[in-house]
Amino acid sequence: MKTILLSFVLGVFAMPLLLLASPERDTPSNEYCPVTPTDLAEADIHTEYYGETIYFCCKSCLRDFNKDPEAYLANLTSAKESGGHGGHEHGSTETQAHGSDDGGEHGDSEHDHSDHGEGGSNPIVSFLGKLHVLAVHFPVALIPFAALLAILSPLLRKPAFNQLADISLVAGAFAAVVAAIMGWIAASQSSYPDNLSVILEYHRWLGTSVATLAVLVSAVILYWPKTRYRIPLYAALTLLVLTAGHFGGSLIYGPDYLF
Repeated sequence: MKTILLSFVLGVFAMPLLLLASPERDTPSNEYCPVTPTDLAEADIHTEYYGETIYFCCKSCLRDFNKDPEAYLANLTSAKESGGHGGHEHGSTETQAHGSDDGGEHGDSEHDHSDHGEGGSNPIVSFLGKLHVLAVHFPVALIPFAALLAILSPLLRKPAFNQLADISLVAGAFAAVVAAIMGWIAASQSSYPDNLSVILEYHRWLGTSVATLAVLVSAVILYWPKTRYRIPLYAALTLLVLTAGHFGGSLIYGPDYLF
C-alpha cells in the first residue's frame, strides 16, 4: 500500500515537470481572436475547423466558436487582414461592433448560442438545458469517489468505506439521471459543426449509458451488498464516466484540448 501511495505522489509531482518540458507551440496563424477581434490569440488555445487550425484569446471564445463557427468566420478573415484597434476591456461594446452579424456578447450568460437549435423553446426548458454543465459535475465527482472508497475498503480494512461508497454511488446515479436529461435538452438547443456533431453523439449516448448503468449498479449493490463484483462494477462505471466526460470536454474546448 505504501508503494502505491508513494508512486501516486511521485506521479503528481512529476506531471508539472513533463508539461514544462513539452516543446514550444507554433505561433498562431491568426494573430487576433475571431470571437473578439481586438484581442490577441494564444498559441495554446485552438481548434481544428475543416483542416485549418484557428487560435483564440481564451477558452470562453473557443467554446463560443465551437458552438456556432459560421458566426465568426467573417471576423477571422478581417482579423487576419487588419488586426486589432487598440486596447480595451475584453468583451466590451466596442468589441461587439466588430463581432458577427448576430451581435452576441462575449461571455457565458451574455454570449450564448443555445438558441441556434431547432426552433424556439420554453424559457424554463432552455434554462434547464444550460444547467447541464453544472449538474454534470456531481456524477463526475461522486461516482469515481465511490469507486475509490470501494477499492480502499478491503485494502485498509475499513468496512465502513463500503457503506460510504454505496451512498456516494446512489447520489451519483441520481445526479447522472438529472444531468443526462439536462444534456438532452442542451443538445436539442445547440448547433455544432460536422466534426463536433459526431463528438456530441458520442457524448450524448455515453452520458445516457452512464445514467442507466449507474442506476443498475446501484440496484445490484443495494440488493446484493456482499457481491464479489462490487469493485469491477464500480471500476467499469467510473471508466464510462471518464470517457463521457472526455467527449464533453471536447465539445467545450475542442477535440485536441488534452494534447
